[in-house]
Amino acid sequence: MRQNTIESQKETRPETMEVLEDIVREGARRLLQAALEAEIDAHLARYRDRKDEAGKHLVVRNGYQPKRTILTGAGPLPVTRPRVDDRALSKTGEERFTSTILPKFMRRAASIDSLVPALYLWQ
Repeated sequence: MRQNTIESQKETRPETMEVLEDIVREGARRLLQAALEAEIDAHLARYRDRKDEAGKHLVVRNGYQPKRTILTGAGPLPVTRPRVDDRALSKTGEERFTSTILPKFMRRAASIDSLVPALYLWQ
């Protein structure tokens, strides 16, 4: 007599899910941080040749802002936004730097903003 064997799907362990979520969050954090750095570098490169009478650059990097947490679909991501000193641009009437990736007061990703009403209606 022949027996049919049914392969059972292995259950995912909670520890495995936690590790996977941590990897996804860390990858998202690194990607966001790299994008912010590239955005600042592009702004600095645009004004690299601009100098004042003393020969100092008008637009320079100025450290980092305090760490803040952005709520995303991958979970909360702690990021540090680079700072740039471009106050001299306002004297010449040029637009100062504003991040398009992470605006000044952004705390949640747009995907989270659309998810909250959906969860509210689901209950």
